[in-house]
Amino acid sequence: MGYVADRYARAITSANLRVQARIPGDADVLIASGLASKKLSRNTASLASMLYRLRIEYDKVDKRSLARVNVTVTNVLLALTHVRSLMPVREALRRFVSGQAWREGMELDQETLHRVADRVLDHFLDPICSVCNGTQFKVVTGTGRLSGEACSNCLGSGKRALFYGEGAQAEEYELTRAARDAIQRKMNKFDQRVGNLLRL
Repeated sequence: MGYVADRYARAITSANLRVQARIPGDADVLIASGLASKKLSRNTASLASMLYRLRIEYDKVDKRSLARVNVTVTNVLLALTHVRSLMPVREALRRFVSGQAWREGMELDQETLHRVADRVLDHFLDPICSVCNGTQFKVVTGTGRLSGEACSNCLGSGKRALFYGEGAQAEEYELTRAARDAIQRKMNKFDQRVGNLLRL
């Protein structure tokens, strides 16, 4: 996450909501995000703040326990109790993706649209390359040190590639990329507006 995103994440979980005179505190960040929401389109501000809240909840989940081979449904449900905003965000993203498909002139069935929305959400929640953990470089075996050679999985970007699955149509591929990029633009606008208000 970026600087504004980190500040927003801290602010919505803060116990200290005093407005400070000189240095912007957590209350100032929340006030700025509210003001930013008024200046931006309702859809942009709402989706951006919902996604940030979801990412904060998701970050509390113990991903190692979910990655185990013998993970049970109970373990998954317990882990996801922290992620209360998952379903509302998922529904909002499905509506957004349907609108994006309409804007792009694509006629895709509901199942495909939902699959695209879920793929975009998955990528948003976990954007880091799982091989290099975002370091962008290969790790020297047995040392934990970086080699200076670009990671072969992410090609040195540090970011996870979008996964499409077998049999994905060209339109599905295009829509996934378009929706991901459109959401990133919305997040950037929100960050920029909040940052400007806080003079960060």
